[in-house]
Amino acid sequence: MRTATRRALILSLMLAASPAGAQTISEDGAKELAAAFATYVGQPAIDQKIVSVAPGTDAYTVTIDLPKIVAGMTPADGKVDVSVQPFAFEATPKDDGTWTVTADSFPAFKLVQHKEGGEETVEIAAENYHFEGTFDAKLAAFTSGEGKVDKVTFASHSPEGDAQGEQGATTMTLQGASAADGAVTAKIHQVSAGFAETVTIKSGEAPVTVTIKTGEVALDMDIDSARQKSLLEILAFFAANPGKDKAAAAQADLKARLLAALPLWNGIGGTISFKDVAVETPMGAFKAAAFTETLGLSGASKDAYYDLGIKVDGLQLPEGLVPAWAKPALPSALDVSMRLSGPDLEAVSRLAVDKLDVGGKEPWPKDVQDQLAGYFVNGPLKLTLKPGGVTAPSLTLALEGGATILPQPPEVSATVTADGLDKTMADLQTSTDQDPNKQQALMMLGMAKALAKPGDGGKALWKIEMAKDGSVSVNGQQLQPPTQQQQQ
Repeated sequence: MRTATRRALILSLMLAASPAGAQTISEDGAKELAAAFATYVGQPAIDQKIVSVAPGTDAYTVTIDLPKIVAGMTPADGKVDVSVQPFAFEATPKDDGTWTVTADSFPAFKLVQHKEGGEETVEIAAENYHFEGTFDAKLAAFTSGEGKVDKVTFASHSPEGDAQGEQGATTMTLQGASAADGAVTAKIHQVSAGFAETVTIKSGEAPVTVTIKTGEVALDMDIDSARQKSLLEILAFFAANPGKDKAAAAQADLKARLLAALPLWNGIGGTISFKDVAVETPMGAFKAAAFTETLGLSGASKDAYYDLGIKVDGLQLPEGLVPAWAKPALPSALDVSMRLSGPDLEAVSRLAVDKLDVGGKEPWPKDVQDQLAGYFVNGPLKLTLKPGGVTAPSLTLALEGGATILPQPPEVSATVTADGLDKTMADLQTSTDQDPNKQQALMMLGMAKALAKPGDGGKALWKIEMAKDGSVSVNGQQLQPPTQQQQQ
């Protein structure tokens, strides 16, 4: 039962192999649909009613018995308790071979772990959830969909701390379309009215409480050419070959399916943005008019990459946290984005598949594990800092550059441009504040100005380079000689 329940967790495939031609709701149709599901979740999941299909008046009701899934995965030592309700949705076949899928509830979830230091709990619940979408069995993906939920609440408790909060009313839309070679491209857009969370850290003499509140939260996600059907074929293999021995006997078929799924997708990218962010802490309130994070991830390709970006506008720090003389140079906006690239994930994936031994004591022998690890330990690995910067009332810094991290030793090249450096220094000099840190800041800015060369529009520019020999130079002037070890 444990194997069957694990497979039934993959909810997105529930209609992937559905019979496309039947528009009449019937007992025979329900059996046919259940048999199609068994291709991916295994016949035991159908026999044990972990996944069941029942005919209704104008739709089939598909039920995923989550309590049975949990029972099959929960340790028998009694240290973990999980409570969850079954999840059900309705599927209506359409004349064009697609399905209308609707769901009017999302199961609440609670996890309790009984540990020596005390109980740890996690709870999640959604109120008035609804989803309706069109599923294309040929693509094994939704081509359109809309969803909403009035509120999502969550809470966690442990001896170390507590957290509780909610996500406000949320709407979601999705679109999917076919891409080359049977892949799927999709877009997801979600907007929430707000987000709130209170975190209490139980450490030291007194608990520390932090409260986070935001206005509107928007999420956008793009999936480029996901190999959805090929991924489902991998699940179908394990459903047809349960157990290590059967899988090992047919591992040539498994390897072919794994290779067919590469590179899994061409790219996945997403942006999440928060408006009117306020973080209340014992030090005071940290605020931002907007906070945006972007992420990007390639598939298992030769030119693999990982992107990360952070953008903050309207940043405000608590009163009294910094001295008054420093406020003109205090950042009010930040825009930084970078890319890690280099590892040949296609070569890694193909080597892993080629050397896979399902029936062995370990999937890969030690020498193959070392060879796979070498792709990440030995490089290449590069960091690219895309054009961005920091903005303050009197000073703007622009940044861009890159670094070769692997193979060692590293090599770095970056360009920093400052607009408003003279004004910032003048403001500090005219300040009557006697804080000794002000003088230290002036000295550092003076040293930086001395190293700068003129840029466009009277800006100050620094070209910073670190060579493989460890030497560091700014605008061609060496500030640190090669290290002794590298000279030898």
